[in-house]
Amino acid sequence: MNLRSRSLLFTIALIVALLIIWQKVRIVFIVPLSPLGFAAMILVIALVIFLLLDHLLNRSR
Repeated sequence: MNLRSRSLLFTIALIVALLIIWQKVRIVFIVPLSPLGFAAMILVIALVIFLLLDHLLNRSR
């Protein structure tokens, strides 16, 4: 997989992670979460989705 397709795959994973979190927001609660903690949560979810998609697309190796 070249760099461009991996970058595109990571962007898709990041968007999916944001959508998953946004769909779960039904009622707003005040939670003491710093912007850095929120960004870390988004990146971890995106990384997991990216690794799953990468594994599914590169099974032939």
